Amino acid sequence: MESRLSHEKLDVYQNSVAFVATAYELSESSTIRVAAMDQLLRAAESVPINIAAANTQPGKTSEIQSLDIASGSLAECASALDVLAIWKILPEAGASAQKKVLLANYRMLLALRNSKEDRLHEDSPTYSSDCFPHENLECYKGALQLVRWTTDHFSRDTLVAPHFNALDRSATSIVLNIAEGNARRTPKDKARFFQMAVSSALRFAAHLDIVRARGLSPSSGIEKGKGLVSQVTAQLLGLKRHWNQIHED
Repeated sequence: MESRLSHEKLDVYQNSVAFVATAYELSESSTIRVAAMDQLLRAAESVPINIAAANTQPGKTSEIQSLDIASGSLAECASALDVLAIWKILPEAGASAQKKVLLANYRMLLALRNSKEDRLHEDSPTYSSDCFPHENLECYKGALQLVRWTTDHFSRDTLVAPHFNALDRSATSIVLNIAEGNARRTPKDKARFFQMAVSSALRFAAHLDIVRARGLSPSSGIEKGKGLVSQVTAQLLGLKRHWNQIHED
């Protein structure tokens, strides 16, 4: 009989390993490379690795911390699928189906993370919504709108690679940091990831200014993008202040 480590008996671990294989299949089948694809692979691998780490670190605090990272990475995977669907690298129906799989795993991870037992086990899910929590945030919806605007205005054929890659990375980073930050357990971590999303938004705005200064895009089009960035940044700063205040209290 095959010997199995204790975390390997968990459905959430086996499901997470299976999703890593799915993510690599998607990557290998795509002829288009965007930042969300690389982030999907990194985040997908982070989930089972941190579930395993939770089983090897003694003490509930260490276990919860590793499971917290896994939960954030799983939310990041879901947001990466949203971005890939916008880029039309993944059909919307395919993204939706994969997100349902991820949501089931997310529920299991929350149960593990919230467990007060000394050893890992799977409890009944405590999160029953039909979507990820970050999908209800206005700043997340705005960040996806910014990605859509980017895909409508720029491509590798119309914009030189350094500028295209910079805009792609920054826009994707906003989306993924919102998702991961919202999934984190502590107010301090939430505020930290929302600040990273703010930093990515400001970098995106700066790259737009560079593109405009070089005459690579009409000013009228750039202004719409800058407006979207400003709106998302204001919402993120509000969330950051909220969680910082809770942390300080």
